[in-house]
Amino acid sequence: MKKVIDRLFSDTFVTAYLKWIIRYRYIVLLLAIILTSVAAVIVKKLSVDSSIMALLKKNTPAVERIDNLEKKLGGIGDLIVMVESGSREQSIIVADNLLSKINKLEWVADASYSIKDSLLVKKKLLFINIDDLKEIRNRVGRVISGKVKDANPLFVDLLDEQPEKLDFKDIETKYDKKANYKRINISQDGRMLLIVIHPQGITSNIAFAKKIYNELDDVVTTFKNSLADRSVSLSIGGTYKNRLNEYNTIISDLSNGTM
Repeated sequence: MKKVIDRLFSDTFVTAYLKWIIRYRYIVLLLAIILTSVAAVIVKKLSVDSSIMALLKKNTPAVERIDNLEKKLGGIGDLIVMVESGSREQSIIVADNLLSKINKLEWVADASYSIKDSLLVKKKLLFINIDDLKEIRNRVGRVISGKVKDANPLFVDLLDEQPEKLDFKDIETKYDKKANYKRINISQDGRMLLIVIHPQGITSNIAFAKKIYNELDDVVTTFKNSLADRSVSLSIGGTYKNRLNEYNTIISDLSNGTM
């Protein structure tokens, strides 16, 4: 084996090889052009699927569950915009104005800084204060008294009073406006507020993650530049951003490893 290797890399062999290349240089150049052209055609037909889901076997229970979840929810994962300002009122005003821009993006399924707590909404009447509870009791008592009087054949209404109807719309409206059951993503001092955005897609699709992050970044940057108060800070995070960071780190490591 050693003799074969020595012969391949001997001056005689290299000289003969170079003479052959020079002698048939036009044929070698033609073959190189043909092979390069064929390779270019093949490469053009190649496609890259940026979704990690493509690596998984189709029709498996795990993949089907993820597909069903995406169809029901419209997306898996989130993007978060953090608003930092000098006060609670300013944070909310900035967030409301920014939300009007974010909701115009076609891929946004939901965007809000409030926490949708269905249990609190259903139980909101438990937050009624004592005076309103007493008023409800008095109204019910008056309606019951009126029904009892009407049922009494010996009762004569000399004042011709109209029977009272049981109605709590004014009290319900009061608490709907007050919305004391509503919670928002804001710090105790009110200087930091989080806007949570749920896109219509999944974080495993890197191309989609790049697209929506870039579009959101453009909206946030443009909005920030339009603010008169330069002390307001806006930054983007969330699972989509984390997945992009992980992907870019992997690509960077692979690139460095092949250099």
